[in-house]
Amino acid sequence: MHIRKGSRGTIVLWCLLFSTIFTAQAQLLWTVGLDDNGWPMGTGGGANTSFVQENGAINPLPGSPDSTSVPQGADNDYYFAGVYTTVIPSVTARPEYGDYTPVGVVSVDEEAAERAFAAADNDLRYHFNLPSTLKTNDLLSVTFDANNLQGGQADTRYGIEVYVNGVLVQSEILIRSAQLDKDYTTPQFTLASVNAGVGPGFDNIVSLRGINYNNDGGGNWMGIDYVQLNQETERIPPPVFPWAVGLDDNGWPVGNGGGTNTTFVQENGVTNPLPGVPNSPEVDGQADNDYYFAGSYTTVITNNGNYTPVGTVSVNEEAAERALTGGNTELRYHFNLPNTLTPTDLMAVTFDALNLDTTAADPRYGVEVYFNSVRVQPEVLIRPAQTNKPITTPQFSLASVNAQVGSGFDNIVTIRGINHSAEGGGNSMGLDYVQLNPVARPVPPPVLPWAVGQNDNAWTVGNGGGASATFVQENGVLNPLPGSPTSPEVNLQADNDYYLAGVYSTVIPGNGTYEPVGPVPANEEAAEGALSVGDTEQRYHFNLPSSLQPTDKLSASFDALSLDTSAADPRWGVEVYVNGVKVMSEVIIHTAELGVTYSTPAFTVASVNAQVGPGFDNILTLKGISFSANGGGNSMGIDYVQLNPVLPPPFPWSVGRDDNAQPAGNGGGANATFVQEAGVNPPPGNPNSPEADQRADDDYYFAGVYTNVIASVVAEYGDYVPVGTVLANEEAAERAFAGDDNTKRYHFNLPSTLRPTDRLLVTYDMFNLDTGGADPQYGIEVYFNSVLVQPEIVIHPADIDKDFTTDPFTLASVNAEVGPGFDNIVTLKGINHSADGGGQWMGIDYVHLDPFPTPVFPWAVGLDDDGWPVGDGGGTNATFVQENGVLNDLPGSAFSHELNQQADNDYYFAGVYTNAIASVITQYGAYTPVGLVPRNEEAAERAFAGADSEQRYHFNLPDTLKPTNVLSVTFDALSLEDPSDVITDPRYGVEVYVNGVLVQSQVLIRTNQLGVAYTTPQFTLASVNAQVGLGPDNIVTLRGIDYSANGGGNWMGIDYVRLNDASALPPRFLPPVVSNGKVTLNWSGTGNLQWAPAVLGPWTTLTPAPAPGYSEDIVPAQNRFYRLNKQ
Repeated sequence: MHIRKGSRGTIVLWCLLFSTIFTAQAQLLWTVGLDDNGWPMGTGGGANTSFVQENGAINPLPGSPDSTSVPQGADNDYYFAGVYTTVIPSVTARPEYGDYTPVGVVSVDEEAAERAFAAADNDLRYHFNLPSTLKTNDLLSVTFDANNLQGGQADTRYGIEVYVNGVLVQSEILIRSAQLDKDYTTPQFTLASVNAGVGPGFDNIVSLRGINYNNDGGGNWMGIDYVQLNQETERIPPPVFPWAVGLDDNGWPVGNGGGTNTTFVQENGVTNPLPGVPNSPEVDGQADNDYYFAGSYTTVITNNGNYTPVGTVSVNEEAAERALTGGNTELRYHFNLPNTLTPTDLMAVTFDALNLDTTAADPRYGVEVYFNSVRVQPEVLIRPAQTNKPITTPQFSLASVNAQVGSGFDNIVTIRGINHSAEGGGNSMGLDYVQLNPVARPVPPPVLPWAVGQNDNAWTVGNGGGASATFVQENGVLNPLPGSPTSPEVNLQADNDYYLAGVYSTVIPGNGTYEPVGPVPANEEAAEGALSVGDTEQRYHFNLPSSLQPTDKLSASFDALSLDTSAADPRWGVEVYVNGVKVMSEVIIHTAELGVTYSTPAFTVASVNAQVGPGFDNILTLKGISFSANGGGNSMGIDYVQLNPVLPPPFPWSVGRDDNAQPAGNGGGANATFVQEAGVNPPPGNPNSPEADQRADDDYYFAGVYTNVIASVVAEYGDYVPVGTVLANEEAAERAFAGDDNTKRYHFNLPSTLRPTDRLLVTYDMFNLDTGGADPQYGIEVYFNSVLVQPEIVIHPADIDKDFTTDPFTLASVNAEVGPGFDNIVTLKGINHSADGGGQWMGIDYVHLDPFPTPVFPWAVGLDDDGWPVGDGGGTNATFVQENGVLNDLPGSAFSHELNQQADNDYYFAGVYTNAIASVITQYGAYTPVGLVPRNEEAAERAFAGADSEQRYHFNLPDTLKPTNVLSVTFDALSLEDPSDVITDPRYGVEVYVNGVLVQSQVLIRTNQLGVAYTTPQFTLASVNAQVGLGPDNIVTLRGIDYSANGGGNWMGIDYVRLNDASALPPRFLPPVVSNGKVTLNWSGTGNLQWAPAVLGPWTTLTPAPAPGYSEDIVPAQNRFYRLNKQ
């Protein structure tokens, strides 16, 4: 036998911690690290393992058993001393692992292990042998503890699953800060259930698999404190969830097995103290107030009192008391909760009263419901009319009731009776059943575009399905519809039907006859990865958004990943169908076509009988045509499948967002995924770059038609063949200039409505800079169709996150062509100054192309929607973000980020701001206006709060307006701080100013005024010194008045703000004034005042047309009716 030598020499291999006692129910087999909330440097491995910084990548099996105790010196595989010569089949069956050669003899426990999940490094594997004394039905479990998380995120969290020999033994647990330093133990499992091998040779593996939520604000890493394998000496049943005691059967039958089959017995008339007994006999008067589900009860939960828990309960209790009575006032139900639940998960308790004491004068009984002594249902009064009717508590989160997940915790639901016998209510109330249920997760709305897999030329293991679906080996057969929406991520166990989240209740004609699967709350995780002989279809089920019209156009795309290259002439045919309608005739895929994206011709929703909205089971089918009988091979792998809307050319456009980040997105354009650059290529490049580092090129394409080159581009680059039709925005763009890779080209069509004299602007922002040089700097020039529109600007560190906009230029000046076909190109050219100490690279945050702004009028910030949704495009779609708590000076920033506390008091519409208005300067002092703003600002502060008491909205006005034109401002308050002992009268005052002139005196907003639209009195442009045209910096100001010192609360949220063209509003009477024998009429809007002696007329128009403030004498015994007729 070959013996591997370590630093401690040759040792006997069986030195695992087989004799260490872990708990009364478990024996510790091994541990990596200790429960010490630290990463100390140790020696000897095992409990004394040195945890070191991870290396950032997942290595293939088997890894190395000789890691070093230095940062990044370990890999994903930790080895205990043992002999590793035989692989476990369920490990090699997993698509991410495959076959491998075991490492052989490991003489000593490995010294070092990776300490954390980080980015894509999300698999920590622990290799071990098991003693030969263990049997296939022996029970094991895995315990672990998370040490830390990346802080400062929007919702800091990381997911973790546990596998043993490739078999999932613990579904995802979501770790947030509150779950750090909490020991999680998986449900028990047998050796046989995880294919464990005993004795020397077998390479058993425990795998902790991380699930990264960085793209959703979760953070990029999570540290591990320790992980251990336990031999369980006592069977602990898994948690029963959801659960019920009894059935909704309006009876008390004798049952067997407890839970829904519990036998209800007569109560014993007293309320016993906790914990009660878990094995009450099925005899009247001999059960107690405490009913137990199978589980482990070792830990009392805060608020439930002080008692000694009952320990292990092997089976559900058979008997439960059936009623509440005078002295028997509580019925308590004890249970464990699964590890997979999270603090934010929602629950509800349902119960049903079976009967009442009807001998009473007014039979009734009160019921309250508690969860861990937290009341979740105030008293419900049960009278005869309420019996046999289910009553469900309001939903509540686990965190709100201090619920604890996992084995050991004694969670208690209590039904507490309130006896009204002293008032003639009777002395008892019987229970039919009690249930604890999760509140169903709503099915998400349909999405479009959608994708299964990514254009990454790989079958990566993903999470969340859709673009992150895990492709597994096909099972070799073609199953009938509808298939399963919950295929496991295991080779040979998925089927031909992949389901995106949706509701599937209606079959579409053309798809056959079958029973749809109903609601699918989440994208299916696994999809078959290939077409093969006998397995010739892959079907993708989806709902379509209700907003689609029958004439809207769609297109499907796919990419072949692999072929059976053992054949003489490897090839496969593919056809594409939607709802049984062929949308692409056969395409034959040879080796040369692998990695090439194929898109179907555009088709309308109506042409494929597609149905919109939840319920309809639309199906996209890839149908394979095998040439195996003619030497074509036996299979073809699929890289990804997409369904895209066919979009008109986008204009204005953006690649990326002003977010100081390079996140992974979906849909391209503003949501493009920035990837690491790959080097230099000539035009035209590839319009289907994969979302993988070093796989995109210098050319980014928007959806459009590219058949005609622009002469000035050819003059620079030479002639090239345009790419033709691009049905969807490209997903991936290079993220940076680096070395000699200094050209980023953005291809697009322009709308036919543009004219040669129309002016355009390019805006961009740099994300980061190589600061390793002596004088970090990078140059950038901007070209349009190879015409220079911005000479070099040198970017230094101080210029990062600064928005740069070119001078305006006309279409004619840059040889721009409008309409489909023309390959217009905006180019950013980097100028590398590394030879002068400037550094080697510079990252790009975003690039915009915009028309030269024209005044936005009338305008609104936000919508009357009683919400703060995330929007796109600013104005009515502005994103409201949390205020930053300070009142900044003018002019503020016109480029606020869509992040809480990163906007300011100044919101800008697209325009030109070069001239301050005198009345504004009088109020605020002199300032320098911001200049050109190419597009509406995306983000606005959402509220007044404390000293943050103004919201200012900057705008230009059309030069068609005159000084006598009439305007008004409308706003709506969304929220106030909730009442409390300190906030006794929630309220906030609001005044409105235009250019520093008061147009609305204080309006006091209380709760009853929330959601009410307030419109100022009308005012003329002249009265507020408003200036028209580009340049003047007109400002509407909402000024908050804080009453927190007098119990009013510290903030008020804003739903929307609007500047109205009052002449365009319908005229409306204001309350009339009667004084000194006269009636005075005022109104808003513009209209002709008419009068009549009766409500039905005849009506007479007053001439000349009076202005608001019109007065008439009141004539006794004479009726006068008035109306306004819009002009």
